[in-house]
Amino acid sequence: MFPLYFLCLEFYYIGLLIVIIFLSLINSNKRNIKAFRFILKITILGLVILLFILLYLLNILDVDYYFCNSTFKQTKLILYLKIFVCLISLCIFISMLDYYNYENYLSFELIIIMLFSIEGMFLLFSANDFFFMYLAIELQSLSLYILASIKKYSNVSIEAGLKYFVYGSFASGLLLYGISLIYGYIGSTNFNQIYIYLWVGSFYEIPLGIFFGYSLILAGLLFKMGIAPFHYWVADVYEGSSTIITYFFSVLPKISIIYIFYISFSFALLPMKEIPNFSNIFIFIFICCAIISIFIGSVGALYQTKIKRLLAYSAIANLGYILLSLCSVSSLGIFASIYYFLIYILTLIQVFSILIVLRRYPYLNKLKNLVEFVSISHANFLLSCLLVFGLLSLAGIPPFVGFFGKFFVFLALIEKGNLILVLYALLFSVLTCVYYIRLIRFIWFVDRGIQPIFSLLFLTQKQALLISLISIINIFLFFFQGPLILLIQELVLDSIFLNNLTIIWFY
Repeated sequence: MFPLYFLCLEFYYIGLLIVIIFLSLINSNKRNIKAFRFILKITILGLVILLFILLYLLNILDVDYYFCNSTFKQTKLILYLKIFVCLISLCIFISMLDYYNYENYLSFELIIIMLFSIEGMFLLFSANDFFFMYLAIELQSLSLYILASIKKYSNVSIEAGLKYFVYGSFASGLLLYGISLIYGYIGSTNFNQIYIYLWVGSFYEIPLGIFFGYSLILAGLLFKMGIAPFHYWVADVYEGSSTIITYFFSVLPKISIIYIFYISFSFALLPMKEIPNFSNIFIFIFICCAIISIFIGSVGALYQTKIKRLLAYSAIANLGYILLSLCSVSSLGIFASIYYFLIYILTLIQVFSILIVLRRYPYLNKLKNLVEFVSISHANFLLSCLLVFGLLSLAGIPPFVGFFGKFFVFLALIEKGNLILVLYALLFSVLTCVYYIRLIRFIWFVDRGIQPIFSLLFLTQKQALLISLISIINIFLFFFQGPLILLIQELVLDSIFLNNLTIIWFY
């Protein structure tokens, strides 16, 4: 009975895509804001219906299901992730309703390609096989390449898309070559069979075929996440893309790639069973990449004068902290990485939602450079406060919710006695505060003579509601963290890691 429900979900999404493509063809000769908003509203309605379908499936799903020779899987965690992605997608599409009123660029293809990318994320969540994982990643990545260069009349946008495509193609080649090596050595690309092979084997010498295969897969996934030393594309793509696309890049793709990263390398992250030499060498690689990412992200952000490049280097540093927490190889470290990532994503949604709203002001020159943020507090007091709260949360300054993310990371490292890594992370956490506070200084403490304006004068009802809801959620998580902590402990950790052990014990 379950596969039918799963196929209904996928067929509904494909049907939604067909409807949007058909409506775009009908309105292809009407490149105006009215037609664009109509298609966008249909898309939002379709995602709302999809959200209700996901909630219904979550209510009736009682066990994990595998089908198509264990190539696909459906669990409660996957449904939660799809719901999370669906909610974030709704936030982005709602922001687009008013964004393109003043961006002066209308493209029906933009909506369609974003929907294709989201479908790639949904398929990636359900992947239980390396080859299917690769196909889902490529569906997501090819859509992102096009989105980066969607402004075909902008040289900067074309350059960003071309760089992303060249680097991404190289990473995809590494990923596919690594999968081929694993298949040639083990004879299977199914996650369950690979887990059984690794744990039952108890290798005391590293099998070179599997080691090189996983090393190439790791390189491909680190590129997709934008972790150093595979970070070269991040700043250029963030800067060259339009703000709404940068918003999309910085949030949604990371969720699916980090999830599949946890699934692929759970053999190295599980504290309950170590494969001597094999898992330890990957932990060493994680430590090196985390140290380099934190250094490059923190130091690189100090020299940035543009807001998008600043957020790009900030993303590199924050992903370094997530990877660093995994190096403790403990349940607390895994929990800390997931908690930090969720808080980071929610805070980033708040910051980007406010940045998109502030671009409406005609005298702010679309807010490309940090100096253009001067005296925004006079232009919109309430939004300035919320933006500052988001920046301080990204910096990890107490008492904002981002502080607890870094606190759990440090706690996990201290638990395992990694005091040198703790001191290193603390040093660069202080350095991180510098470039965030520099931006806050422009917002509040540099005056350029703008007269105060009523705080909500320029916000539409949809924008005010969206930003209010996101801000309330972040404030709620600061005061009441219990529900989020319980959700991570009881659902995420069990689904990602203990389920793999269950497969092995059953074997």
